[in-house]
Amino acid sequence: MTTFFLSSEAVMFSPRLLFVALGFAASAWPAQAETFKSAYTVSYFGIPIARSSFSTTLDGDRFTVDGKLATTGIANIFDETKGTIAVAGSVLPDALRTQSFRLDYTTGKKKKSTVMRFKGGNVDFAENVPPSKTDRKDWVKVSPDLLKGVMDPFAATMVKASSLADVCKRTLKTFDGAMRADMKLSPDGEGTWNDRPTAICKARFEPIAGYRAKNKSISYLRDRSEISLEFTALGKTGFYAPVRASAGTRIGTVSVEADELGTD
Repeated sequence: MTTFFLSSEAVMFSPRLLFVALGFAASAWPAQAETFKSAYTVSYFGIPIARSSFSTTLDGDRFTVDGKLATTGIANIFDETKGTIAVAGSVLPDALRTQSFRLDYTTGKKKKSTVMRFKGGNVDFAENVPPSKTDRKDWVKVSPDLLKGVMDPFAATMVKASSLADVCKRTLKTFDGAMRADMKLSPDGEGTWNDRPTAICKARFEPIAGYRAKNKSISYLRDRSEISLEFTALGKTGFYAPVRASAGTRIGTVSVEADELGTD
């Protein structure tokens, strides 16, 4: 869950990850095709800096997600960011399994993209345009064995659990096209969101590969950041999705919250 926040100082909080951070969920898994709408706001010290909207279609054992995001307010003073995300895959009894993932966005005048394909739960193809700078001396390389049994950041946030109390008892293993990281969750109480009960998780960020070992922001997130994720149930499906998240960064606390989560 390298994926829940935005910060100009951290690789994990890049615009690419901002999109997958906001692609939290729809509200239930129907037996027939149905489309759901969701919307999210990213805030820095309580000031909105980005907004998103997503359309999720669930059709039997298949799912698709189409989303849009744009920075807003003071964030546009630095670099305006706009883009789209598209995800498709299968709904399994215990998880989502992505088969294709594409993110296209512009930051200022620079166009960028991330494309991934998965096969059998493993990363089969990944490409970033422009390419990630992996030739630096302190770069931690991503070996093929590290890309087995991982999820894209969107699918990783969709947790299958037997109960609210069981949601936080897990490690989320993610790959965003460049960074391989784990987010280790542990229970931290219960709360509410729009009168719906939530499970609050403490989270510990652990970078695995695909980053600069001497990056101060990554080190801060690993060693000092207080990270919290809050999940609510998606109907009676046994799946849970985040509705709130926050993380301390070197430049302050960044948060994400769902504004809308419901049927079309």
